[in-house]
Amino acid sequence: MALPPDVAWLQSAVSRAVHDLGILHAWAYLDLPDEKPRLFHDEGLSVTLRSAVLQLAHVFDDELGDGKSVAWIKGQALNTLSEVLQNPVQACLLGALALPDGSPCGHLVWVLAQPPVSAPAYEPALQALLHHVRYAVFSKRVFEKKLERLQEAVDQYESLLQSAPVLFNAFEEDGQCVMWNKECERRLGWNQQEVFEHPEPLSLFYPDLDDRKKVIASVSSSPSLTFQEWAPRARNGERVHTIWSNVRLHGGRVLNIGIDITERKKAEIEVVRLSKIDALTECWNRKEIVERLSRALAARRQSDPSFVVMMLDLDYFKSINDSYGHLRGDLALQHFCKHLRSCLRGMDQLGRLGGEEFLILLQGKTEEAAEGVFARLRESLQAHPVMLGDEPVVLTVSAGIAAPRCKEIGVSEILRRADQALYQAKQQGRDRVCVYPS
Repeated sequence: MALPPDVAWLQSAVSRAVHDLGILHAWAYLDLPDEKPRLFHDEGLSVTLRSAVLQLAHVFDDELGDGKSVAWIKGQALNTLSEVLQNPVQACLLGALALPDGSPCGHLVWVLAQPPVSAPAYEPALQALLHHVRYAVFSKRVFEKKLERLQEAVDQYESLLQSAPVLFNAFEEDGQCVMWNKECERRLGWNQQEVFEHPEPLSLFYPDLDDRKKVIASVSSSPSLTFQEWAPRARNGERVHTIWSNVRLHGGRVLNIGIDITERKKAEIEVVRLSKIDALTECWNRKEIVERLSRALAARRQSDPSFVVMMLDLDYFKSINDSYGHLRGDLALQHFCKHLRSCLRGMDQLGRLGGEEFLILLQGKTEEAAEGVFARLRESLQAHPVMLGDEPVVLTVSAGIAAPRCKEIGVSEILRRADQALYQAKQQGRDRVCVYPS
């Protein structure tokens, strides 16, 4: 099996020490964290000798225990080495291997058959070799470990960007998309390849050119303290309400971080809607229908659109509550509103003023047309009695119609006129409609 480049270099250094320096034997003992100890040796060491040499590892470590980086082996250690090698050894130079943090991790050994002519000459050579070992083996290992940890961090961030329930995307300065995570794909409908290959990807979810220009203009060189709200269009046509922080990075790339607030937006809209709705009948409540009447009058002053108001009151409703109870009285009101809505158009506005009294704004209608609406309602109620318990009850209603003849008329006055016409209908026997006189 081929050795890694750094380890192969160490093996080469041991071999060349024997061949080029005339040394009897040379070896390196390496004991790195998270790896098995290894012995790099010259070809002259037999298998038996290699095993014996490994036994000397701790002996030599003890020789370097005083903190020296290079030491000459003497005394009993030299005799032990001669016995192991089965050859009289005259000298041995030992160099300590240490990790960049200073912790020992092995040693280098040069075994000499003859005493050195000039002992000090060998020490700088071994020191230089130790330096190269640290550079070629240990520094590279440390760098590889850092690179490995960096890659792990990159992989973790990539996993986070892809799996987080947050919209992440990035665009180059020329508008090309270079990041499109799974949440963008899930929520907006286009996959990564489609967005990457599109010549103008922003046009997919901002088809309106003015909207696109605003989005592009929102990007700054530093993150905003507040998110901006945008509503990109999804592939299925849905408007996705989102809040984004858009940041221009070094080199022109734009990073976008978005949060989908569509459901929250729907909930907010629903809360606002419910604040304007009568819970029982689902008509506009009094405040809302009066506000809509006020806006209609204001619009009439500007552009003179025609409309009429019709105020309705369910006949004898108190007797229904007294005879059948309030719960069934509520059913009667719901039944009445159902048939009233069937006589109206989408543009018409229906509100409950209170109790059994209702107000309708009939856009673009005349008094005569409003009377026609009332006639259809009357027929519908007669044809469809409401079941109150086991008893069918035909509901009747009285109504008053008023039109804003002059532009200066206000809400109170138009309501007063409709109420006066309603009162007239009741005075004439109920179950009928009257028009406020012109």
